[in-house]
Amino acid sequence: MKSNLAQEQQSYQGEVVQFPKQERQAMSEKFLQGYVQSSQLYRKEVYPFLSDAARHVYFELESRIHGFQKESDFVSYSQLQGGSLLGSKKVSTATIRKGLKELIDLKVISIISENSRKGNEYRINEVSLVEHFKNQSTTLETKAPAL
Repeated sequence: MKSNLAQEQQSYQGEVVQFPKQERQAMSEKFLQGYVQSSQLYRKEVYPFLSDAARHVYFELESRIHGFQKESDFVSYSQLQGGSLLGSKKVSTATIRKGLKELIDLKVISIISENSRKGNEYRINEVSLVEHFKNQSTTLETKAPAL
């Protein structure tokens, strides 16, 4: 008896393959591998009010403290100056001193302890400078030269 191929039913039997379930990596794991998280409060309510010197010092302190997931750390002037890579820029001690003074005066950072060998121990504080500068200009007033 001839069979009609259009009506012939094939029996297909497939094999179900179980793939190992891979956990989705959270983005936060990325930050544990060489990234330093920066505070939103700092970026929105502190950074706009700081001088370049204070921004540089804050950046270096943040890298050395939060980059190693610490609350505070000993950091020396030479570490804050940078310039450890061949050909890289090194910031002057006067600039570091100015930046530290500004950050301390504005209570953005605190000195926890002083150590002449290891450098001072600094802590970064979560503060906002919006109210402090509410009625003040952060730029230096310069007068136009007389003609």
